[in-house]
Amino acid sequence: MPELADARRSRRWDAPDERPAPRERRKPSGPSRAARGRDVRVGDLASQIGYALRRAQLAVFADLIDALSKFDLSPAKFSVLAVIHDNPGVRPSDVGRVLDIRKTNFVPLLDALERRGLVARRPAAEDRRAVELHLTPEGRALLERAKRAQAKHEAKFVARIGEKGRRELLELLERVAAPVGAADRVESKSSRKGKR
Repeated sequence: MPELADARRSRRWDAPDERPAPRERRKPSGPSRAARGRDVRVGDLASQIGYALRRAQLAVFADLIDALSKFDLSPAKFSVLAVIHDNPGVRPSDVGRVLDIRKTNFVPLLDALERRGLVARRPAAEDRRAVELHLTPEGRALLERAKRAQAKHEAKFVARIGEKGRRELLELLERVAAPVGAADRVESKSSRKGKR
């Protein structure tokens, strides 16, 4: 190992006499500037929907990924299991469409769930060429355990904004995600709910 250390030193400095003299050690008076990081302003980004959504998504997904990791599930795999559970016999293309997962990504994801024995593909009764998806008993059991972990994850974020805030946030996100022109229909539908 000393040879390796010498090789590293020689790459940093051409000759031993060019090395800086050792500085006198003193006790640190708190976190260094590098450890604290520099104060960086984000300016107009802070008022942009996309920037705020991305920061919120990163925070929520980091916690969700952690909650689901003990089940060896990603948020996408969890969502696929949940949709199949709520729609027994659903077609793969419909699951991919409703979750907005491209076919090139969905096929390997579904293959992985099937290899684990969580999902079964069966021929459709009315069209033997078509495939339906069903959870296996193992898939249902795993999903139930994962749902409990996901509920605890969800509760953490609801505690931050309250139940009313959760409802308002979901309504606003639905309006943001609606196709252009459809947001007005979503708004009028939600405003009718409030008048009842």
